[in-house]
Amino acid sequence: MKIIETLKRNYFIYLTMFFSLVLVITSFLNAVYQLKNITQPLIINFSDGKINKVGNLGNIWVLGIFSLLILPIDFFLAVYLDKREKFLSKMLASAALFLAVLIFILFSVIVSVNL
Repeated sequence: MKIIETLKRNYFIYLTMFFSLVLVITSFLNAVYQLKNITQPLIINFSDGKINKVGNLGNIWVLGIFSLLILPIDFFLAVYLDKREKFLSKMLASAALFLAVLIFILFSVIVSVNL
């Protein structure tokens, strides 16, 4: 019963973290699936018409793994802060959702540039 009570009290934090993880996992797996057969170097970063960083599929895996490491840390911090400061915990959870949207855009741009 304690788990259900915790879920009721922190439903905003759990929902934002769930959607953040789903967004990052699906965009990461989509990028890996679409770029797995490309043999040429992948364009990872570009600016002003110049290519700043090229890489391979291993760089995509590193981006995905670090993205999936950041979100659970953010989640545990938000749950911990909820006991002390409710506003900051909700703000931290919202920041995680914003970060997940940015990571989704990152993987989408990498896929669209390289296909």
